[in-house]
Amino acid sequence: MRIGELVQDSESNVGHAIQYDDVKIVNDSVEIRMKHSKTDQTGEKRVWVVGSSIVKHAFVKARTSYDGVNMGLQRCNTTVWWQGQGGMRWNQLERKLTYLQTFEDFPRLFSVALWRK
Repeated sequence: MRIGELVQDSESNVGHAIQYDDVKIVNDSVEIRMKHSKTDQTGEKRVWVVGSSIVKHAFVKARTSYDGVNMGLQRCNTTVWWQGQGGMRWNQLERKLTYLQTFEDFPRLFSVALWRK
C-alpha cells in the first residue's frame, strides 16, 4: 500500500483526516475507508443510465426539471448520460453497453432499468 498524502486542513475540521473508526483489520488485510481523496476533487465523473422506456421517460422529465439532465450533479463535476430505448430487454444489455463503449470508457457507476422478459 502506498499513501501519497494525508493532510488535515485545520485543527477544528478533521473531516479530511483518517479517523480510528475508518480503519478495520479483517483477517489478513487492513481496510481503510477514505472519506475524501484526490479523485473526489479532480476530473469529470460520468454516470450512465441505461434501460427501457422508463429511462427514456425519466430523461424527458429530467430535461424539464430544475436540476436538468444531470440531476444537480454538475456541482460535483458529474454528468449523466441517459440511454433509454423503448422495449429494451436484459438480453440486449450487453450489446448496448459494448456499443456505448465505442464512444467513451465504461463509467465507474451506471444504473440499469429493464424488464425481465
